[in-house]
Amino acid sequence: MAEFNVEQNVFEDPVVARRLRVALERLQAGSDPVLRDLAKDILAGRMHPRDIAHSSAAAAALQKPIEQYKRWRASISDDDFALLTERAAAQLQKLREQADREDNQRAG
Repeated sequence: MAEFNVEQNVFEDPVVARRLRVALERLQAGSDPVLRDLAKDILAGRMHPRDIAHSSAAAAALQKPIEQYKRWRASISDDDFALLTERAAAQLQKLREQADREDNQRAG
């Protein structure tokens, strides 16, 4: 499994960018008006995803989902979490390989 490199700009990874776009489109279609607006601004290029860390409105809107995540994370073992992390990394690698094949076919 490839290690996560904090120096790498994950937003420039085309596969991560596609997954982020899908997630933002879901938020934009969701019921929370603050998250809808944040997603809309990010998708329109008026805001960078990193800007969420400095938004008090985002902090308030994300409080419940963060608490849900914390409860879920506390409910599973470290081994199960590691397995899920490995599976996610493997899936991401498959998506990258698929994107590479598609790029090669277009360039071919």
